[in-house]
Amino acid sequence: MHQFLDKEGYGWVAEGGDVFCAMLQAAADKAATSTVTSGKGTVSTNVADYAKKDLQAAFANESVTTSLLLELIANRKTVLGAHHADHEKMGMTEGELQQAHAVLDAKRLLLVNRTVVRSLHDAVFPNASETPATISSGPFSRRQKLPRFSRERNSPLSHSGRRTPG
Repeated sequence: MHQFLDKEGYGWVAEGGDVFCAMLQAAADKAATSTVTSGKGTVSTNVADYAKKDLQAAFANESVTTSLLLELIANRKTVLGAHHADHEKMGMTEGELQQAHAVLDAKRLLLVNRTVVRSLHDAVFPNASETPATISSGPFSRRQKLPRFSRERNSPLSHSGRRTPG
């Protein structure tokens, strides 16, 4: 996976994952020592469950923040051109340029996220695009076997549910 991420220019994703894993490991170690007294011992893997200051402290001395910033700046330059940081040369107000940067950054991060998730999915399920034979014989296939009277030519019912003459 690291090789793919490096090839695509997304090496910072793996760096960020490593930092977050180290943070989770530290939380797990802390929870393991406090389990005896509290009876808990679970560690959430949801980023939203952690305080912003804890996340900032974990990432403060890591190169991933710089790598991410450089990625976003490179994307801005690619999309907006050489004057991507000069609102006057871009013909925008400062607020409009900041909004444009925010939109570009969000779109870039969504694209990277989709690419990484798709790659992880394909690595775990290499033939996911193929339909397994079990789907056609599963519990939901029953409805395919039901007769469709309204579509049969010899049915006394038309599409509206009324008897047809004749």
